[in-house]
Amino acid sequence: MARRGAGRLERGETLRTVLSGQSAQLSGRRDLAGPKVERSNRLREEAAEAVSRGQTAKRPARAPRAMDRPPLPPAPLRLPDADVLLRRALGDKAGGRAVGRLDEAARAFP
Repeated sequence: MARRGAGRLERGETLRTVLSGQSAQLSGRRDLAGPKVERSNRLREEAAEAVSRGQTAKRPARAPRAMDRPPLPPAPLRLPDADVLLRRALGDKAGGRAVGRLDEAARAFP
């Protein structure tokens, strides 16, 4: 058997060191029933308390449906900008000329 940095050991040497600390006596099992039962009872009691707490609280009332709610107040209407609409419809060059003619006409009729 080889270990890093320890050189080679014979099989008998390793077994002797391991077995030297052991005895041939059987060890008895510890009794774990006492604390385990106590813990499980406490867990059951806490779970029962949590369930009872959960049942006492009432659920909040549902929000009214969308149809039952009052409508939003009417928003102020914003008229479309003539410059933008004409440029979109006619293109930049022709739309710009049309906007200029509209401005001239508006100045002519106060």
